[in-house]
Amino acid sequence: SFTLEYTPFTQVSIRGVAFTNGVVVEYASKPVQFVGTKISTASSYALADYGSADVLLDGCDVAATSEYAVSFYPEGVSTSVPNTQKLTIQNSYIHDSTFGVAVNVGTSGSTPSVPVMLVNDTFNNDATSIYTTGSSFPITLTYANNLIVNSKTYGVDQEASQETLVTKDNALFGNVNNYAGSAVDGAGYVKADVKLDSTQNPPGLSAGSPARGAADTSMAPVTDFWGVARSSSSDIGAVQN
Repeated sequence: SFTLEYTPFTQVSIRGVAFTNGVVVEYASKPVQFVGTKISTASSYALADYGSADVLLDGCDVAATSEYAVSFYPEGVSTSVPNTQKLTIQNSYIHDSTFGVAVNVGTSGSTPSVPVMLVNDTFNNDATSIYTTGSSFPITLTYANNLIVNSKTYGVDQEASQETLVTKDNALFGNVNNYAGSAVDGAGYVKADVKLDSTQNPPGLSAGSPARGAADTSMAPVTDFWGVARSSSSDIGAVQN
C-alpha cells in the first residue's frame, strides 16, 4: 500500500491518481487531501487513517472488496499525534465494501471531540455503509445529504458510546436494514425509491427522483463529484443531476 507517515510538508494534495492496493495516512500533522482520486483494494482497507490532523476526500471513488473502504482511527493525544484530528468525506462514491466508512474510537488515550463529516456522498452496495464503534473518547459525527442505498446489512450502524450527532437530509432506500445501534431518522430524510441511475458511474438520480433538490444547500459543497457547480437546489448524493 501507499503510506504517508509523519509528513513534514505544510500540506499534501493528491489529485487524479488511482491507487489499487490501498492508502495509509498515519499521524500526519498537516492536512492531506485526496481530490478526484480512485482508491481501491482487494485487501482489508482502501484508506486507513490513523490519528491524522486533517484528511479530506473530495470527489473520490473508494472501494474495498473484502473489508473497509475508509477506516478512521482517532488516537489519543501524544507527542506524535496532533491535538486536533478531523476527517471529511464529500462528493465521494463509496461502494461495494464490507464497511463504507468505519470510525473506530476504541483506541487508548483522550482527545478533544473529533469531527467526522460525511456530506453529499453516495454509498452503494456496501454491507454496512456508515459504522461507528468504541468508547474511549468522543466524536462529533455529521452526516448529511448522503445517498445510502442497497446496503446488504445496515445503512447506518452507530455503536460508539460517545457521539455527538448532526444528521439531516439523507436518502435511504433498498437497504436490508436502514439502522442499527443508536441510528435513527433525522430531519428531511427521504425514505422512498430514489430512482438511481446506474448507467452513470457513480450513479446519479433519474428524473422524478425525490432526492433531487432535497439536500440542505447550506451544507452542500459548491461543486459535485465531477466538479460541476451545484445549483441553488442541491441534490442528495455525490452527483448533481
